[in-house]
Amino acid sequence: DISSHKRIRTACEKESVKFMAPADQAHVVLCVEVRAGKKDDISIVNWRTGKVKMRMPMKHSFRSMASSTVRNYLAAADGNGRVYLWDFTTGWMMGSFEAHYKAVTAMSFSQCGTFLFTGGEDAIVNRW
Repeated sequence: DISSHKRIRTACEKESVKFMAPADQAHVVLCVEVRAGKKDDISIVNWRTGKVKMRMPMKHSFRSMASSTVRNYLAAADGNGRVYLWDFTTGWMMGSFEAHYKAVTAMSFSQCGTFLFTGGEDAIVNRW
């Protein structure tokens, strides 16, 4: 509880947590570094129980991550400027696209979840 500064729950991962984003009222999305930092796993964790609901091994290492709780989207981007988009309720990859010509270092969904904003090492901010 942020107002009382009391920890509600700690989810323990075996590896280093790189990014996290809210999924819904009971879950958080974690991007965990595995395989010597060359690849990441995306996990959907119940923050109340600490149990992993879903784990998705990735073929990439990510540089940024964002979620839209309105539309159940999860976006992650790699060091080559590519953005990957999933439905985090099913784990289904909706697609990927080249967003920048250098690494994507920042991303955020609009409040309505319709737009994704990306910023990168190429000094460009895009709206998708």
